[in-house]
Amino acid sequence: LGGSTYGLSTTCAAGPAPTDGKPVGTAYVGLSAPDGDRAYALRLCGSRGHIRVRLAKLALFFLLKAVRGEDGDPQLLLNSHGQG
Repeated sequence: LGGSTYGLSTTCAAGPAPTDGKPVGTAYVGLSAPDGDRAYALRLCGSRGHIRVRLAKLALFFLLKAVRGEDGDPQLLLNSHGQG
């Protein structure tokens, strides 16, 4: 990607109805970093707007962890704030 060091992507079924057979709240984050590529599968709860904002925050959380060289365990964040 033109010399990028990191790449970040998101996709989700934010509702109000399931998308392509995926239940509302099904979300994914893709991250490409110098130490490898990762994909995170998530199940988020709430309204369409809440799911979209939560997914964006989680994507940035994973990116920050990668930049810092730390593992981005989503359970740590999800458990500290309820179900996600």
